Amino acid sequence: WEESMKRLAKFKNVYVKIGGFGMHWTGFGFDERPTPPSSDELATAWGPYVLFVIAAFGVDRCMMESNFPMDKITCSYTVLFNALKKITRSYSKEDRRNMFELNAKRVYKIK
Repeated sequence: WEESMKRLAKFKNVYVKIGGFGMHWTGFGFDERPTPPSSDELATAWGPYVLFVIAAFGVDRCMMESNFPMDKITCSYTVLFNALKKITRSYSKEDRRNMFELNAKRVYKIK
C-alpha cells in the first residue's frame, strides 16, 4: 500500500481524499465493539496512515473527508472529524484549512 501511494503521489495532477477508515473492510475492528471508540482511539489507530499520505502527497493535494453514512458503523461524524483534527494538530492553521476546506473547494471548483 505504501509503495503504491508513493508511486501515485509522483503524479502532480493526483489529489487524495483521506477518509473511509470507519468502514468494516479497513480491518480496524471498531465496528465490532459494543461501544464506539473515542476520537483519541481513532487518532491513534488511523494516524500513521493519515500522516503517511500527507507526507507523500503534501498538504496542498490532500482533502480530509468522511465516508458517511458508511463510516457510521464505527463512530459519529463529530468523533470522526475530531480524530482527523487531532491527527493533523501539528500542522499549521493554514495547512489544516487547506486540507479540511480549501483544497476541496479548489479541486471541485466550489465558489
